[in-house]
Amino acid sequence: MEKYIANHLTRLFVGVKCLTDRQNYNSIDLAKLIGSFLVIAIHTNIFISFSETFNWYFINLFCRIAVYFFFIVSAYFFFQKIQFNENGKIKNCKDNWNTLKKYFVRMTTLYLVWTAIYLIPNIVKWYQENCLTLANFKGYILSVFLNSSYYHLWFLISLIYAIPMMFIMLLLINKRALIVISLIVYIVGLLFGTYCFIETPFNGIYDLLSKYWPRLCTVIFDVIPICSLALVCDSIKTTKRINAVLAILFLAGYSIEGMMLYFLAPNQASSYNAILLPTILFVFLAIKSINLPLRNPMIVRKSSTLIYCMHPLIMWLVSFFVDSSQINSLLWFGLISILSFAISLLIVMLYDKFTFMKFLKYVM
Repeated sequence: MEKYIANHLTRLFVGVKCLTDRQNYNSIDLAKLIGSFLVIAIHTNIFISFSETFNWYFINLFCRIAVYFFFIVSAYFFFQKIQFNENGKIKNCKDNWNTLKKYFVRMTTLYLVWTAIYLIPNIVKWYQENCLTLANFKGYILSVFLNSSYYHLWFLISLIYAIPMMFIMLLLINKRALIVISLIVYIVGLLFGTYCFIETPFNGIYDLLSKYWPRLCTVIFDVIPICSLALVCDSIKTTKRINAVLAILFLAGYSIEGMMLYFLAPNQASSYNAILLPTILFVFLAIKSINLPLRNPMIVRKSSTLIYCMHPLIMWLVSFFVDSSQINSLLWFGLISILSFAISLLIVMLYDKFTFMKFLKYVM
């Protein structure tokens, strides 16, 4: 077993050039893995034991970039498989619809499986609070569609909504039109959300949507604009150095804007700000342009998904033995990260080695 684990770790990190076209995307797979640990940092308040202000910056600005990176990556690889007409619209053909169907089934299955898993800690919580009622089960089912079944699974349900909506729109309008509309909608969302202290009309409509269908509100005003950036990535012909420089500059601007909001309007301070879109675009382009050799990026890819989906469950289980409020936040982050990575690697190994474990594909 030790030899088998060692071989898999070697397959993770030893650089051996691949002969497939996935070689150019290895850096994205590794970035997603790193991003999954940044998400753990968010949920463990990694630096709260040291500085409340720096912790806010790190988890609410810097780490949030990881989630938005996941969005643009998902959209990019989906639309890479889609056939477009010369005018920039999606071809209304069987192959495209099959691609959408496959994606929708895959994401919905992943979401529902983890939704079922996270029902367990909810039931335990309801029992402990003496509110294990039918009403809570109904509310949980309703939240599966209107918000998310568990706080971090909002990413999955957002993609389940966003990608099909973009697909339908691109049957009717071309890429350029969708991008322009998305940018306008994003600006409107900023005025109603992060910059709502600026008086604008129709705030009530936004508030109504965010109250009764919060996930759809996020998808329309935030997720689709981020995902639409994937449609222009291949048309931007910049060098690796320029991509890296622009990524750093926009990250700096994004950080400055976010911290200004934090100090001037703390109730509205958010990672959804004016410089987010160009920031995530050039971060993606900079990472995508790196030609990183990995022997088996599939292991990295599956591990990142598992870590993202699984770590709150690990946090919940560990909390029975460790009180996170009584230990250093950085230590808490390290403990959850190590356990999440180890268990995710074990699951990937079991899936890879044993035929009867192939059902594990539904959790990663």
